[in-house]
Amino acid sequence: AFLDFSSHAEQSAGRYGLDFARMRRDSGALYKKLHGGLTNALLRERGSQAVLRLFLAYPGYLDMLRLKSLMAADLIAAFRKALPADKELMPNAFPPPLAQLSGMDFARLAPYSSAFSVKLYTMHWPMMLRFWAEQLVKANPGLDQRLLVGALEHWLELSGMPGERRVAEVRYPEPDEPHPVSDAAMRDKIVAAQAAAGEVPVIALAHGYGSLADFRRRVKVAYDAAGRRVWVNRYGYLSNAKLGAMGDACN
Repeated sequence: AFLDFSSHAEQSAGRYGLDFARMRRDSGALYKKLHGGLTNALLRERGSQAVLRLFLAYPGYLDMLRLKSLMAADLIAAFRKALPADKELMPNAFPPPLAQLSGMDFARLAPYSSAFSVKLYTMHWPMMLRFWAEQLVKANPGLDQRLLVGALEHWLELSGMPGERRVAEVRYPEPDEPHPVSDAAMRDKIVAAQAAAGEVPVIALAHGYGSLADFRRRVKVAYDAAGRRVWVNRYGYLSNAKLGAMGDACN
C-alpha cells in the first residue's frame, strides 16, 4: 500500500508529470495517520465516505496509486509487445479493491490483455485482515479491536460474514473448515473486476484448499460470477470427490 519510492519510480513520475515530492510527503503523512492516529470514531464509519475523506486529505497518495497503475500498464504493454502475436497475455490480479493498491487498473490494462485472472484464494483473506490488524493495533493501542477488524472487513470487502471478531479470532481456516467468506463478497469482487475490464473477460481463480462442501460452494460462486469461467489452482489439494464437485458446479 505504501510502495514504491525508488529512483525508478521517481523517474516514471517525472515522465507522467506527477509531483513525486508531494506523493512521498502525503503518503508518509497517511502512513503516520494509520500508525498512531486512528480513532474508534473513524472505525465506526462503514461507508465509502470514510475512506474517500481519508484519501482526499492526502491527494499525493492518490497520485501514487495513479503512478502505480501507469507503471503497471507500461510493464504489461511491454510484455504484450515482446510476445508473439499468437500468444495470449492473461495477467493475474488481486481482487478489487486490493487491485487498486497494487496498481492493477483493469481498464488501463485491457488493451493489452486477452483476459484477466482474479484471485479468490479465500483462505488467505483472513490472514490479510490479521496481518493488517495486528500492525494497526500495535501502532494504535487504544483502538477497539472489534471495531478495527470490522472496519477492515468492510473497507477491503474481505469477508461479508456477520458478527464481530477480535484480532486473535481471525485466522487461517483448517482443511476441514469452511472459508470465512460470504458468497456475496466473492461474487462482488468478480463483478467489479469485470465491470472495470469491459469487454475483456475476467476468469475467477478458485483454490482447491478446504473441505469438499466448501470447495463446491466456492467453485460454484466463482464459475457463475465470472460468466462460466474458472481456473482451479493447487491440484495437490484436490481429490476425486472434489473433481466431481467441480463437474457438478460447472455443469
